[in-house]
Amino acid sequence: MTIDNCVSQKKSLTKKVDFIFWHTKGMYVMDKQSLKVYIETSVISGYGRQRFHDYLMMFFDLIRKGVFIPIISAHTIGELYDEKTPQDVLSNFQTIEYIEYQNAIV
Repeated sequence: MTIDNCVSQKKSLTKKVDFIFWHTKGMYVMDKQSLKVYIETSVISGYGRQRFHDYLMMFFDLIRKGVFIPIISAHTIGELYDEKTPQDVLSNFQTIEYIEYQNAIV
């Protein structure tokens, strides 16, 4: 099931529903407010791994559609620009908008 197929099915729900998506355990309904989610290196780099690629492709599509607003630490961003990060992972990361926060060192 693709994201666009899920969106097209929202007509059968209520008018207040803005977006729906499928998860391995069922269907979830989202309202118009975007959810801020913290994501770290393994979520972003998992895009390049076949095992997680399909799920993370859907997740990144939801980010691009504004369902989620990612919050990413400066440290995580630094790790992504490490020379070991595959180009496809880096290219995908560069297509999203996110909120960057600075790590506090205590």
